[in-house]
Amino acid sequence: MPATTASSKLVKIYSNLGKGSNVYNSIAGVGILGPDAGQPWPQSVGCGFRPKADHTVTEIQVGATYVQGTNTLVVSLNEDNKGIPGKALHTWHFSNLPTFGSCCTLQTAKYSKGIPLKKGKLYWVVLSPQKKFQDTYDVWNNNFAGTQGTFSNNIGSGWNSSYQVLGAFGVFGK
Repeated sequence: MPATTASSKLVKIYSNLGKGSNVYNSIAGVGILGPDAGQPWPQSVGCGFRPKADHTVTEIQVGATYVQGTNTLVVSLNEDNKGIPGKALHTWHFSNLPTFGSCCTLQTAKYSKGIPLKKGKLYWVVLSPQKKFQDTYDVWNNNFAGTQGTFSNNIGSGWNSSYQVLGAFGVFGK
């Protein structure tokens, strides 16, 4: 099933999303885990991007799928805090994610008011389990092309930054 693409009226601020049936890697990614998901640690993940010009974000798309537990996900757009995700600028909640291994449904976060971004500044798209659902086990699927970039994860002891394959996402607006 092909993914729903962002409106053609929107500017692509950043995207590593593929096309057709290769929008994201349906069999590889990183866990978005509540503390009771049956894994050693809970985990939230952030992928960084830098706008090439000043823009206003009105839509974010992420390739995220569901493994087990409560089928919910929190997506946020965050400021940078010295190379790790900082304060959330806006947050969205999703449920009924597609099953891990399937492609290519995207979770689409919309905010018509918009969030202003500055050229060259680092921002983060962050995926987290919803606090009240401790058993969530979702996956932020890798981008299909294997594009690497600024990555950060938090397993309950604070954010750690690295450079690795990014989750599949796109940031759009005006």
